[in-house]
Amino acid sequence: MNVAISPLDDLEQRGWRIEPSGETVELTAGVWAPVVVHAAGPLGGVPDGVVDGKGEGFRLELEARYDAERGSYLLRRFEIIAPDGDEVTGLLLRGIAPLRVMRWVLPRSWYVLPRRTEPSPGTPTTYAFRFMAPEQERDDGLAATIEDAAMVYRLAEIVREPAAKAVAETLGLQTRTATNWIARAREKGLL
Repeated sequence: MNVAISPLDDLEQRGWRIEPSGETVELTAGVWAPVVVHAAGPLGGVPDGVVDGKGEGFRLELEARYDAERGSYLLRRFEIIAPDGDEVTGLLLRGIAPLRVMRWVLPRSWYVLPRRTEPSPGTPTTYAFRFMAPEQERDDGLAATIEDAAMVYRLAEIVREPAAKAVAETLGLQTRTATNWIARAREKGLL
């Protein structure tokens, strides 16, 4: 049985809801995701940095679908709903990056198999968890590995995030070091 990677407390506190489809796909070793994700919530509930400028009272709805051929999610619907007596303006829209919102929402819909005490191939690593739910600090004292870099790289590709940047930020590496680790992961056949 799959379990949510993190409680959806963060989304609930922000007034957001995610409705995943019943059909799932294994994104990478041990990480499962719904094929279709519907998400909705107040625009003002999106974290800083995901949306520039908050539209109080505005709601946002999106739908993303995993495309197996591309190996990533496609944003299928993105809708801004104005409160009564207001309108969606160009100024509001300029502060909203749809892919950035999708990148924030999707990892919260992913599931993992229950973790074992020792990491093994097919088990998401601590760093994969950090990528999926960065607001939940985890420190188990493990040093990052090439395998961690490969898993974070793949997860970033799935949500169409700049993968090398995601590896550097998630593993706490310099950009050049992250790029070297990614190259080594390719050499080892991990990517």
